[in-house]
Amino acid sequence: MTKESEIKEIVPGQGLGIIKFGMTKDQVKLILGNPDDTDQYLTDGIEGEDTETWHYDALELSMEFSESTDWRMVSIATSAAYTELDSESLIGLKRDDLLAKLEEMGFEELKEEEVTMDEDSQTIIASDDAGINFWMEEDELTEIQWVPLLTEEENIDWPEY
Repeated sequence: MTKESEIKEIVPGQGLGIIKFGMTKDQVKLILGNPDDTDQYLTDGIEGEDTETWHYDALELSMEFSESTDWRMVSIATSAAYTELDSESLIGLKRDDLLAKLEEMGFEELKEEEVTMDEDSQTIIASDDAGINFWMEEDELTEIQWVPLLTEEENIDWPEY
């Protein structure tokens, strides 16, 4: 089974350690095993738009596969404190501390947005350039979500693995 150290480093545009964007479901299963839970989002006949999200509860990790990319992995989300961005553990940081760390890491042009779902309010701090979102609840970072980067032609720039 995969060690946390092998899936520790968040690499914007690339993946999480040895897990890379563009991997197939079978490739992810070889590394992580079967997911604990899956969610399917069907788009009522809009061809190519269905998605499937896999959840690995013990790893506090989710990943999304999209029909439009031949079911390759297109998104990762983690709420695990063991994960690191630029060798820094960020989960649990307060907003101001997170913003200071992101500035140190060279993140620029961060956007902040309030989102309300089912009466719960969250703040998203996003870097479009890096394809990464930082989800805050009650002024604390609870989840990091990121996607592959796009080329100038707006195609997915799949990492090599």
